[in-house]
Amino acid sequence: MKKFLKQKNKKEKGFTLIETLVALSIFLVSVIGIMSVLSGGLTDINSAKKKMTASFLAQQGVEYIRNMRDTYVLYSSLSSVGWTDFNAKILPCMSTGGCYLSDENLSFLDPLMPITGIEINQCTSNCPVIYFDDSNGKFNSFPASGSATSFIRTIEAKNITPDEINIIVKVSWGQNNSNSITLSENLFNWYE
Repeated sequence: MKKFLKQKNKKEKGFTLIETLVALSIFLVSVIGIMSVLSGGLTDINSAKKKMTASFLAQQGVEYIRNMRDTYVLYSSLSSVGWTDFNAKILPCMSTGGCYLSDENLSFLDPLMPITGIEINQCTSNCPVIYFDDSNGKFNSFPASGSATSFIRTIEAKNITPDEINIIVKVSWGQNNSNSITLSENLFNWYE
């Protein structure tokens, strides 16, 4: 009888199966909650990274066009000739659908005007996807090297006055290009 009572007391000191299952379910609920918070955080980080990259690509588009304007105006025989040449260069951007930049043939060996080697092509139905080359860390608009990203950059230009042009650069990404960043800047024929 003493043996039986001692065994019964030992059983009362341990956990029952129900208590173990309740403790385990509470633990799992807390772990799942933490995992969902971490998953949401990673999604937000990825979204912020894409938005930041799109901002840089849009700013790069503005900088290319601004640098092209400066090069034409400063290095032409007359500033009015340079402004006219610049307008002729960005003419594809003034059409419906905008344009895209291709720096495939850009050569910095040209000591006078290397930026004018950037090709500006009219977008037919949609502008092409931007590619990223891991070997040099460069984004480009042609599939010669690198892998396709989800970013599409469209550049539009509108004449405001004979000496002022509005440049609009839109970078879109995501499913059906549902996300986008747009930058706008007015460029002037500032050199006389």
